[in-house]
Amino acid sequence: MEIADPMEDSYKDDTQQLSPEEFRTLLNELTEISMKFMNSDVKPLSDYAVSREGIYEGHPKFDVSD
Repeated sequence: MEIADPMEDSYKDDTQQLSPEEFRTLLNELTEISMKFMNSDVKPLSDYAVSREGIYEGHPKFDVSD
């Protein structure tokens, strides 16, 4: 089952430039959508978790501990 995205039709042409007002409106819509998934007990990722070392930690191709 596919859920229709009401914003999908409005933004199909990725070559079109948005006006500053349209951009602000889109950002506000995205903020509202993302806030539905936010939970007050969710902690942000650490700096290490989003660093190159944290992302590739334990990957066999990048393991330098051998």
